[in-house]
Parts: sequence; structure tokens; C-alpha cells
Amino acid sequence: MTDSSTLQPADPTACSPSGAATIGSPTPASFKVGIGSISDVVFGLALSIGSLILVARTPQNGSSLVLGIYYFGFSFLIVILVWLSFRRIVAVLPHETPVSLVVNIALLFCVAIEPFLFYVLVTDSTVSADASTAFAVDLGVMMFLLSALTYLLLREEQNNSTRKLAQEIIDRQARSAFLHLMVGSICLVSALPVFWTFTIAGGAVRYDLWYFALFWGFAAQARLYSAPRAQSAPRVAEPPTVSPGGAAAEAR
Repeated sequence: MTDSSTLQPADPTACSPSGAATIGSPTPASFKVGIGSISDVVFGLALSIGSLILVARTPQNGSSLVLGIYYFGFSFLIVILVWLSFRRIVAVLPHETPVSLVVNIALLFCVAIEPFLFYVLVTDSTVSADASTAFAVDLGVMMFLLSALTYLLLREEQNNSTRKLAQEIIDRQARSAFLHLMVGSICLVSALPVFWTFTIAGGAVRYDLWYFALFWGFAAQARLYSAPRAQSAPRVAEPPTVSPGGAAAEAR
């Protein structure tokens, strides 16, 4: 008969990758508390409103159909660019702070009103000047808020001594913040009245500044994130160091 003393649970150190296990309750997984799920809803709602605008304006001919798709594509591109940048930031943000929460809320507000401002801009010619100014300010503020989120990320990373991002990721985030500042500055400058009164080929220069800023920003971001990435994990906690002698003593 087998001795009951040999029927003991397996030593947890035997199956651990490092040959040692920490005795006691495991460390609870960290999680982010805030408005992460609401952010996706707001971005999705902004895209849906753009689609509803197309449905409400039934085209009368082929040219109006192409123009409607063009308008929607422009608004769609803005929301997608902001969403991609936002997700890249929050994916590596260590935790949410009161300041980052306020910046998130302000960013979501700007995203939520973007389809409304664009709809007024393309449908009501009596307030086109004011609507385009408000739209330019909204674009610029969104880009500045994205840059502020990146600054908060880099500051938290600098103050974090236990969990570190790869240096390549930090460099990319810093360059991305600079791009957002540049695009936001161009959009805010385009809100000046002179860029509405001055026209090229029948169109306000303000529109040309938007096209240049957004497409240049999109191309620069695509080039920045298409480069080969580092092999190291984005954020990995250092495992506890246990000497082989200590592990053997613990097993006995």
C-alpha cells in the first residue's frame, strides 16, 4: 500500500518557468479604471453620424453622389486618424490619472461635435465662414489633446521605476506627439480670417491647409509605425529574482 504521506500536491516550483514560485497569494493584475469603453462608443457614434448625414441627403445626380462620398470620406479620415492615435497612446499608458481623465473627456467632446460642425459647414452656406473657423479650431484642439496625452504617457513612464517601455516605443510616441503638434498648429492657424478671404482656384486657402495638414500627418504616422519594431515586449514586469539555492530550500 502506498504511504499517504507521498500523496502530496505537486510542488508549485516544479512547473514554474523559472523553477521557482512565489509563496503566498499572487499579485492582482493591474487594470485601468476610466472611460476606455465609452471612448470607443463616442468614436463609433461620430462615424455613425457621418453616415446618417449621407442618408439624409439623397443625391440628385452622379456628381452630388460623388461629392457626398467625398465629404463623408474627409470626416471619416479625421475620426479614424484621431482614433488610431488615441488607441496607440492608451494601449501603453500605465494607468489613468485625474489629468489624463480630463484630457480624455475633452478629446471625446471634440470628436463628438466634429460631425456636427462638418455637417453645418457643407450644408449651410450662410454660416460657412463661422462653421469653418469652428471646425478648424476643433481639429487643432483634438491634435493638441492627443499630444497632451502622449506627454502624460511619457511623464508617467519617466516616473515609473518597475515597468518600462522599450526605448523604441518611447521614441515613436515622442515623434508622434511632435506630429500632432505640427498638424494642430496648422489647423489653428488656418482659423485666421485671412485664410478664409484669400482663395486659390475659387476655394478658400483654409481648406488647402486642412488637406495638407491631415494628409501629411497621415503619411508621416503611417511611415512612423510601419518601420520594423523592436523584438522586446512593450511593457513587461521584471520577474522576482530567486537564487537556485533558495528555490531548492523552498522545495524541501
